[in-house]
Amino acid sequence: MKFKLFSSLSLVLFLVLVFSISIFILNPKWDIAGDGHGYYMYLRSLAFDGDFDFTNEYIRYDGIYGTDLSNQATTSIGKHGNPFAIGMSILLSPFFIPAILLDFFSGFAQFGLLGFSIYYQLFLSFGSIFYVLLGAVFLFKALQSFFSSLSSWLSVIVVIFCSPLLHYVIYEPMMSHGLSFFACCLLFWYSVVFLKKEKIDSKTLIFLGLSIGLTVLVRWQNIIFVLFPAIIYLKKIQERKIITSKVFISPLVVLLILLPQFLMWKFLYGSFFLVPQGSGFIQFLQPKILSVLFSGYHGLFSWHPFLLVGVLGLILAFRKNKFLVTAMSIMLFVQVYLNASLLDWWGGSAFGARKMIGSLFIFAFGFAYLFDRVDKSKVKAIVYLGIIFIFFVWNYLLLIASPRGFLPLGEPVSIKQLYSAPFVLLR
Repeated sequence: MKFKLFSSLSLVLFLVLVFSISIFILNPKWDIAGDGHGYYMYLRSLAFDGDFDFTNEYIRYDGIYGTDLSNQATTSIGKHGNPFAIGMSILLSPFFIPAILLDFFSGFAQFGLLGFSIYYQLFLSFGSIFYVLLGAVFLFKALQSFFSSLSSWLSVIVVIFCSPLLHYVIYEPMMSHGLSFFACCLLFWYSVVFLKKEKIDSKTLIFLGLSIGLTVLVRWQNIIFVLFPAIIYLKKIQERKIITSKVFISPLVVLLILLPQFLMWKFLYGSFFLVPQGSGFIQFLQPKILSVLFSGYHGLFSWHPFLLVGVLGLILAFRKNKFLVTAMSIMLFVQVYLNASLLDWWGGSAFGARKMIGSLFIFAFGFAYLFDRVDKSKVKAIVYLGIIFIFFVWNYLLLIASPRGFLPLGEPVSIKQLYSAPFVLLR
Protein backbone atom coordinates (compact mmCIF):
# COMPACT_ATOMS: atom_id res chain seq x y z
CA MET A 1 0.00 0.00 0.00
CA LYS A 2 1.51 3.30 -1.13
CA PHE A 3 1.70 6.06 1.50
CA LYS A 4 0.01 9.27 0.32
CA LEU A 5 1.52 12.51 1.54
CA PHE A 6 -1.84 14.29 1.96
CA SER A 7 -4.25 11.68 3.24
CA SER A 8 -6.34 10.87 6.31
CA LEU A 9 -3.51 8.74 7.66
CA SER A 10 -0.84 11.42 7.25
CA LEU A 11 -3.22 13.96 8.80
CA VAL A 12 -3.76 11.83 11.90
CA LEU A 13 -0.02 11.04 12.19
CA PHE A 14 0.86 14.73 11.93
CA LEU A 15 -1.74 15.73 14.54
CA VAL A 16 -0.71 12.95 16.93
CA LEU A 17 2.94 14.00 16.59
CA VAL A 18 2.32 17.71 17.22
CA PHE A 19 -0.21 17.08 20.00
CA SER A 20 2.19 14.66 21.71
CA ILE A 21 5.15 17.06 21.53
CA SER A 22 2.96 19.94 22.76
CA ILE A 23 1.62 17.96 25.70
CA PHE A 24 5.10 16.71 26.61
CA ILE A 25 6.64 20.20 26.54
CA LEU A 26 3.77 22.19 28.06
CA ASN A 27 2.97 19.52 30.66
CA PRO A 28 -0.67 20.53 31.22
CA LYS A 29 -2.56 19.55 34.35
CA TRP A 30 -5.53 17.51 33.22
CA ASP A 31 -8.02 17.85 36.04
CA ILE A 32 -11.73 17.12 35.74
CA ALA A 33 -12.94 20.58 36.68
CA GLY A 34 -14.77 23.62 35.34
CA ASP A 35 -17.49 22.85 32.81
CA GLY A 36 -15.89 19.44 32.27
CA HIS A 37 -16.95 18.54 35.79
CA GLY A 38 -20.58 19.20 34.84
CA TYR A 39 -20.43 17.19 31.61
CA TYR A 40 -18.82 14.27 33.46
CA MET A 41 -21.27 14.22 36.41
CA TYR A 42 -23.81 12.07 34.57
CA LEU A 43 -21.34 9.27 33.92
CA ARG A 44 -19.62 9.46 37.29
CA SER A 45 -22.85 9.54 39.32
CA LEU A 46 -24.42 6.61 37.45
CA ALA A 47 -21.26 4.47 37.67
CA PHE A 48 -20.36 5.04 41.32
CA ASP A 49 -23.62 6.08 42.99
CA GLY A 50 -26.12 4.25 40.80
CA ASP A 51 -28.26 7.38 40.47
CA PHE A 52 -28.40 10.91 39.12
CA ASP A 53 -28.21 12.69 42.45
CA PHE A 54 -25.33 15.14 41.98
CA THR A 55 -25.03 16.27 45.60
CA ASN A 56 -21.57 14.83 46.23
CA GLU A 57 -20.29 16.03 42.84
CA TYR A 58 -21.42 19.58 43.64
CA ILE A 59 -19.80 19.41 47.08
CA ARG A 60 -16.51 18.52 45.37
CA TYR A 61 -16.96 21.42 42.93
CA ASP A 62 -17.69 23.82 45.80
CA GLY A 63 -14.51 22.67 47.50
CA ILE A 64 -12.44 23.51 44.40
CA TYR A 65 -13.97 26.87 43.50
CA GLY A 66 -15.45 28.14 46.77
CA THR A 67 -18.97 28.19 45.31
CA ASP A 68 -22.23 27.05 46.93
CA LEU A 69 -23.76 25.04 44.09
CA SER A 70 -24.61 22.13 46.38
CA ASN A 71 -27.29 24.43 47.79
CA GLN A 72 -27.95 26.77 44.86
CA ALA A 73 -28.33 24.23 42.05
CA THR A 74 -31.62 22.83 43.39
CA THR A 75 -34.43 22.71 40.81
CA SER A 76 -38.11 23.47 41.33
CA ILE A 77 -38.78 19.77 42.02
CA GLY A 78 -36.02 19.45 44.63
CA LYS A 79 -33.32 17.78 42.50
CA HIS A 80 -29.81 19.02 41.80
CA GLY A 81 -29.92 20.27 38.21
CA ASN A 82 -27.20 20.03 35.59
CA PRO A 83 -27.11 22.71 32.85
CA PHE A 84 -24.68 20.70 30.71
CA ALA A 85 -25.57 18.29 27.89
CA ILE A 86 -25.44 14.54 28.48
CA GLY A 87 -23.80 13.61 25.15
CA MET A 88 -20.21 13.96 26.32
CA SER A 89 -20.74 11.43 29.12
CA ILE A 90 -22.20 8.99 26.62
CA LEU A 91 -19.40 9.39 24.06
CA LEU A 92 -16.63 9.12 26.66
CA SER A 93 -18.08 6.05 28.38
CA PRO A 94 -15.85 3.60 26.38
CA PHE A 95 -12.77 5.41 27.77
CA PHE A 96 -14.23 5.34 31.27
CA ILE A 97 -14.22 1.53 31.39
CA PRO A 98 -10.41 0.98 31.29
CA ALA A 99 -10.02 3.72 33.92
CA ILE A 100 -12.37 1.81 36.24
CA LEU A 101 -10.47 -1.44 35.65
CA LEU A 102 -7.08 0.15 36.34
CA ASP A 103 -8.51 1.87 39.38
CA PHE A 104 -9.86 -1.42 40.69
CA PHE A 105 -6.77 -3.57 40.14
CA SER A 106 -3.97 -1.09 40.83
CA GLY A 107 -4.67 -0.47 44.49
CA PHE A 108 -3.86 3.21 43.88
CA ALA A 109 -4.80 5.21 46.98
CA GLN A 110 -7.54 7.72 46.18
CA PHE A 111 -8.46 10.73 48.23
CA GLY A 112 -11.84 12.38 47.96
CA LEU A 113 -14.62 11.32 45.63
CA LEU A 114 -14.19 8.17 43.52
CA GLY A 115 -13.91 8.66 39.77
CA PHE A 116 -11.52 11.63 39.76
CA SER A 117 -8.14 9.93 40.09
CA ILE A 118 -5.31 10.22 37.56
CA TYR A 119 -6.66 7.24 35.60
CA TYR A 120 -9.95 9.00 34.83
CA GLN A 121 -8.21 12.27 34.03
CA LEU A 122 -5.90 10.56 31.54
CA PHE A 123 -8.27 8.14 29.84
CA LEU A 124 -11.13 10.61 29.49
CA SER A 125 -8.80 13.34 28.21
CA PHE A 126 -7.25 10.95 25.69
CA GLY A 127 -10.78 10.00 24.69
CA SER A 128 -11.57 13.64 23.96
CA ILE A 129 -8.40 14.00 21.87
CA PHE A 130 -9.32 10.80 20.00
CA TYR A 131 -12.60 12.41 18.97
CA VAL A 132 -10.75 15.53 17.77
CA LEU A 133 -8.62 13.29 15.53
CA LEU A 134 -11.72 11.55 14.24
CA GLY A 135 -13.38 14.91 13.61
CA ALA A 136 -10.32 16.03 11.65
CA VAL A 137 -10.63 12.95 9.41
CA PHE A 138 -14.34 13.59 8.77
CA LEU A 139 -13.63 17.24 7.94
CA PHE A 140 -10.82 16.23 5.58
CA LYS A 141 -13.10 13.72 3.82
CA ALA A 142 -15.86 16.31 3.45
CA LEU A 143 -13.53 18.96 2.01
CA GLN A 144 -12.04 16.41 -0.42
CA SER A 145 -15.46 16.22 -2.08
CA PHE A 146 -14.91 19.78 -3.34
CA PHE A 147 -11.19 20.53 -3.23
CA SER A 148 -7.79 18.92 -3.72
CA SER A 149 -6.28 16.70 -1.04
CA LEU A 150 -3.53 19.25 -0.39
CA SER A 151 -5.98 22.14 0.12
CA SER A 152 -8.26 20.02 2.29
CA TRP A 153 -5.33 18.79 4.40
CA LEU A 154 -3.95 22.28 4.97
CA SER A 155 -7.41 23.65 5.81
CA VAL A 156 -7.91 21.10 8.59
CA ILE A 157 -4.48 21.92 10.01
CA VAL A 158 -5.22 25.65 9.94
CA VAL A 159 -8.58 25.47 11.73
CA ILE A 160 -7.08 23.31 14.47
CA PHE A 161 -3.83 25.19 15.06
CA CYS A 162 -5.02 28.75 14.37
CA SER A 163 -8.24 28.61 16.40
CA PRO A 164 -9.41 28.22 20.03
CA LEU A 165 -9.64 24.43 19.56
CA LEU A 166 -5.92 23.93 20.20
CA HIS A 167 -6.25 25.03 23.82
CA TYR A 168 -9.05 22.52 24.40
CA VAL A 169 -6.87 19.74 23.03
CA ILE A 170 -3.74 20.60 25.03
CA TYR A 171 -4.95 22.17 28.27
CA GLU A 172 -8.65 21.40 28.78
CA PRO A 173 -9.66 18.28 26.84
CA MET A 174 -12.40 17.58 29.38
CA MET A 175 -14.39 20.55 28.11
CA SER A 176 -16.96 19.63 25.48
CA HIS A 177 -15.38 21.55 22.60
CA GLY A 178 -13.25 18.72 21.23
CA LEU A 179 -16.28 16.45 21.02
CA SER A 180 -18.35 19.29 19.57
CA PHE A 181 -15.74 19.69 16.82
CA PHE A 182 -15.98 15.95 16.12
CA ALA A 183 -19.77 15.88 16.02
CA CYS A 184 -20.10 18.96 13.77
CA CYS A 185 -17.46 17.63 11.36
CA LEU A 186 -19.24 14.27 11.28
CA LEU A 187 -22.53 16.03 10.49
CA PHE A 188 -20.87 18.15 7.78
CA TRP A 189 -19.25 15.11 6.18
CA TYR A 190 -22.38 13.01 6.13
CA SER A 191 -24.51 15.92 4.94
CA VAL A 192 -22.15 16.20 1.95
CA VAL A 193 -22.38 12.43 1.39
CA PHE A 194 -26.18 12.69 1.62
CA LEU A 195 -26.23 15.64 -0.79
CA LYS A 196 -24.33 13.69 -3.45
CA LYS A 197 -26.28 10.43 -3.07
CA GLU A 198 -28.69 9.58 -5.86
CA LYS A 199 -30.19 6.51 -4.19
CA ILE A 200 -31.40 7.07 -0.62
CA ASP A 201 -31.92 3.85 1.36
CA SER A 202 -32.96 3.27 4.98
CA LYS A 203 -29.36 2.92 6.22
CA THR A 204 -28.50 6.33 4.79
CA LEU A 205 -31.48 7.92 6.54
CA ILE A 206 -30.67 6.19 9.83
CA PHE A 207 -27.07 7.38 9.77
CA LEU A 208 -28.14 10.92 8.88
CA GLY A 209 -30.50 10.95 11.87
CA LEU A 210 -27.73 9.53 14.06
CA SER A 211 -25.26 12.25 13.04
CA ILE A 212 -27.83 15.01 13.59
CA GLY A 213 -28.92 13.71 16.99
CA LEU A 214 -25.35 13.18 18.17
CA THR A 215 -24.33 16.72 17.19
CA VAL A 216 -27.13 18.25 19.26
CA LEU A 217 -26.68 15.81 22.15
CA VAL A 218 -23.07 16.96 22.67
CA ARG A 219 -23.83 20.71 22.70
CA TRP A 220 -27.37 22.05 22.37
CA GLN A 221 -26.35 25.16 20.44
CA ASN A 222 -25.16 22.82 17.67
CA ILE A 223 -28.82 22.54 16.68
CA ILE A 224 -28.03 25.50 14.42
CA PHE A 225 -26.03 23.19 12.13
CA VAL A 226 -29.06 20.95 11.58
CA LEU A 227 -30.16 23.57 9.05
CA PHE A 228 -27.77 22.19 6.41
CA PRO A 229 -28.91 18.53 6.40
CA ALA A 230 -32.54 19.63 6.93
CA ILE A 231 -32.52 21.69 3.71
CA ILE A 232 -30.90 18.79 1.83
CA TYR A 233 -33.51 16.43 3.31
CA LEU A 234 -36.38 18.59 2.07
CA LYS A 235 -34.67 18.90 -1.32
CA LYS A 236 -34.42 15.10 -1.62
CA ILE A 237 -38.09 14.72 -0.70
CA GLN A 238 -39.07 17.29 -3.33
CA GLU A 239 -37.00 15.43 -5.92
CA ARG A 240 -38.77 12.19 -4.86
CA LYS A 241 -35.48 10.53 -3.96
CA ILE A 242 -36.87 9.60 -0.54
CA ILE A 243 -39.99 7.49 -0.81
CA THR A 244 -42.98 8.49 1.30
CA SER A 245 -42.80 5.45 3.58
CA LYS A 246 -39.24 6.42 4.63
CA VAL A 247 -39.68 10.17 5.09
CA PHE A 248 -39.87 9.99 8.89
CA ILE A 249 -36.93 7.64 9.45
CA SER A 250 -34.30 10.35 10.07
CA PRO A 251 -36.52 12.53 12.33
CA LEU A 252 -37.43 9.48 14.43
CA VAL A 253 -33.77 8.50 14.80
CA VAL A 254 -32.97 12.08 15.89
CA LEU A 255 -35.67 11.94 18.56
CA LEU A 256 -34.42 8.55 19.72
CA ILE A 257 -30.84 9.85 20.08
CA LEU A 258 -32.05 12.94 21.99
CA LEU A 259 -34.33 10.90 24.25
CA PRO A 260 -31.71 10.49 27.05
CA GLN A 261 -31.46 14.28 27.34
CA PHE A 262 -35.23 14.79 27.35
CA LEU A 263 -35.65 12.11 30.01
CA MET A 264 -32.85 13.62 32.09
CA TRP A 265 -34.46 17.06 31.94
CA LYS A 266 -37.78 15.54 32.98
CA PHE A 267 -36.11 13.77 35.92
CA LEU A 268 -34.10 16.79 37.11
CA TYR A 269 -36.38 19.72 36.20
CA GLY A 270 -39.83 18.19 35.74
CA SER A 271 -40.04 19.15 32.05
CA PHE A 272 -38.96 17.45 28.82
CA PHE A 273 -38.04 20.76 27.14
CA LEU A 274 -36.39 23.80 28.75
CA VAL A 275 -33.38 26.11 28.91
CA PRO A 276 -31.58 24.74 32.00
CA GLN A 277 -29.68 28.01 32.60
CA GLY A 278 -32.98 29.87 33.03
CA SER A 279 -35.27 31.95 30.82
CA GLY A 280 -33.11 35.09 31.12
CA PHE A 281 -29.96 33.37 29.85
CA ILE A 282 -30.74 34.16 26.20
CA GLN A 283 -31.47 37.81 25.34
CA PHE A 284 -32.21 37.87 21.63
CA LEU A 285 -33.04 41.59 21.59
CA GLN A 286 -29.69 42.66 23.06
CA PRO A 287 -27.00 40.83 21.07
CA LYS A 288 -23.36 41.85 21.57
CA ILE A 289 -22.29 40.91 18.04
CA LEU A 290 -19.28 43.22 17.73
CA SER A 291 -18.04 42.13 21.15
CA VAL A 292 -18.28 38.45 20.26
CA LEU A 293 -16.27 39.07 17.10
CA PHE A 294 -13.76 41.76 18.03
CA SER A 295 -13.60 42.29 21.80
CA GLY A 296 -10.34 41.63 23.64
CA TYR A 297 -12.56 39.65 26.01
CA HIS A 298 -12.49 36.39 24.00
CA GLY A 299 -13.50 37.93 20.66
CA LEU A 300 -13.39 35.46 17.77
CA PHE A 301 -11.29 37.51 15.34
CA SER A 302 -9.34 39.54 17.90
CA TRP A 303 -7.89 36.33 19.40
CA HIS A 304 -7.67 34.37 16.16
CA PRO A 305 -7.48 36.90 13.29
CA PHE A 306 -6.46 34.32 10.66
CA LEU A 307 -10.02 32.97 10.73
CA LEU A 308 -11.00 36.13 8.83
CA VAL A 309 -9.18 34.64 5.85
CA GLY A 310 -11.58 31.70 6.04
CA VAL A 311 -14.51 34.14 5.92
CA LEU A 312 -12.98 35.77 2.83
CA GLY A 313 -12.67 32.35 1.19
CA LEU A 314 -16.30 31.60 1.99
CA ILE A 315 -17.42 34.85 0.33
CA LEU A 316 -15.33 34.17 -2.79
CA ALA A 317 -16.66 30.61 -2.98
CA PHE A 318 -20.26 31.84 -3.36
CA ARG A 319 -20.25 32.05 -7.15
CA LYS A 320 -19.21 28.41 -7.54
CA ASN A 321 -21.07 26.87 -4.56
CA LYS A 322 -24.17 29.06 -4.05
CA PHE A 323 -26.26 26.53 -2.14
CA LEU A 324 -23.50 25.34 0.16
CA VAL A 325 -22.07 28.80 0.90
CA THR A 326 -25.53 30.28 1.51
CA ALA A 327 -26.37 27.55 4.03
CA MET A 328 -22.99 27.91 5.75
CA SER A 329 -23.23 31.71 5.90
CA ILE A 330 -26.67 31.53 7.49
CA MET A 331 -25.47 28.98 10.06
CA LEU A 332 -22.39 31.07 10.87
CA PHE A 333 -24.47 34.23 11.33
CA VAL A 334 -27.01 32.47 13.54
CA GLN A 335 -24.18 30.95 15.60
CA VAL A 336 -22.64 34.40 16.12
CA TYR A 337 -26.04 35.94 16.92
CA LEU A 338 -26.91 33.21 19.42
CA ASN A 339 -23.57 33.53 21.24
CA ALA A 340 -23.94 37.32 21.22
CA SER A 341 -27.38 36.95 22.82
CA LEU A 342 -26.19 34.86 25.75
CA LEU A 343 -25.90 36.42 29.19
CA ASP A 344 -22.22 35.40 29.23
CA TRP A 345 -21.43 36.29 25.60
CA TRP A 346 -17.69 36.17 26.44
CA GLY A 347 -17.96 32.47 27.32
CA GLY A 348 -16.78 32.65 30.94
CA SER A 349 -13.23 31.48 31.47
CA ALA A 350 -12.23 30.81 27.88
CA PHE A 351 -9.38 30.74 25.39
CA GLY A 352 -10.79 32.92 22.63
CA ALA A 353 -14.33 32.35 21.35
CA ARG A 354 -14.59 28.76 22.52
CA LYS A 355 -18.33 28.61 21.81
CA MET A 356 -17.61 29.08 18.10
CA ILE A 357 -15.52 25.90 17.81
CA GLY A 358 -18.45 23.97 16.36
CA SER A 359 -18.36 26.37 13.39
CA LEU A 360 -14.76 25.58 12.39
CA PHE A 361 -15.83 23.37 9.48
CA ILE A 362 -17.33 26.49 7.86
CA PHE A 363 -14.03 28.38 8.09
CA ALA A 364 -12.25 25.28 6.79
CA PHE A 365 -14.39 25.34 3.65
CA GLY A 366 -13.36 28.95 3.03
CA PHE A 367 -9.68 28.16 3.57
CA ALA A 368 -9.81 25.16 1.23
CA TYR A 369 -11.40 27.27 -1.51
CA LEU A 370 -8.59 29.83 -1.27
CA PHE A 371 -5.83 27.22 -1.06
CA ASP A 372 -7.20 25.58 -4.20
CA ARG A 373 -6.87 28.82 -6.12
CA VAL A 374 -3.60 30.35 -4.98
CA ASP A 375 -0.55 30.38 -7.20
CA LYS A 376 1.43 27.31 -6.15
CA SER A 377 4.78 28.40 -7.51
CA LYS A 378 7.60 27.50 -5.13
CA VAL A 379 8.35 31.06 -3.94
CA LYS A 380 4.71 31.99 -3.37
CA ALA A 381 4.00 28.66 -1.68
CA ILE A 382 6.78 29.37 0.82
CA VAL A 383 5.30 32.84 1.47
CA TYR A 384 1.82 31.39 2.04
CA LEU A 385 3.13 28.71 4.38
CA GLY A 386 5.18 31.36 6.18
CA ILE A 387 2.07 33.43 6.84
CA ILE A 388 0.22 30.37 8.15
CA PHE A 389 3.21 29.54 10.37
CA ILE A 390 3.17 33.06 11.87
CA PHE A 391 -0.43 32.65 13.00
CA PHE A 392 0.37 29.11 14.14
CA VAL A 393 3.13 30.53 16.38
CA TRP A 394 0.86 33.38 17.51
CA ASN A 395 -1.72 30.89 18.77
CA TYR A 396 0.94 28.87 20.58
CA LEU A 397 2.29 32.00 22.28
CA LEU A 398 -1.22 32.85 23.48
CA LEU A 399 -1.58 29.25 24.58
CA ILE A 400 1.60 29.42 26.67
CA ALA A 401 0.96 32.94 27.98
CA SER A 402 -2.40 32.03 29.52
CA PRO A 403 -1.37 29.51 32.24
CA ARG A 404 1.66 31.68 33.09
CA GLY A 405 -0.55 34.60 34.09
CA PHE A 406 0.28 36.94 31.19
CA LEU A 407 -3.18 36.50 29.69
CA PRO A 408 -5.92 35.65 32.22
CA LEU A 409 -8.73 33.56 30.76
CA GLY A 410 -11.36 34.28 33.41
CA GLU A 411 -11.13 38.08 33.44
CA PRO A 412 -11.86 40.90 30.94
CA VAL A 413 -8.85 41.46 28.69
CA SER A 414 -8.18 44.57 26.61
CA ILE A 415 -6.92 44.44 23.02
CA LYS A 416 -3.65 45.99 24.20
CA GLN A 417 -3.19 43.31 26.87
CA LEU A 418 -4.10 40.57 24.39
CA TYR A 419 -1.62 41.63 21.71
CA SER A 420 1.19 42.44 24.13
CA ALA A 421 0.97 39.08 26.00
CA PRO A 422 3.07 37.07 23.48
CA PHE A 423 5.84 39.71 23.53
CA VAL A 424 5.81 39.92 27.33
CA LEU A 425 6.09 36.12 27.38
CA LEU A 426 9.04 36.14 24.98
CA ARG A 427 10.88 38.73 27.09
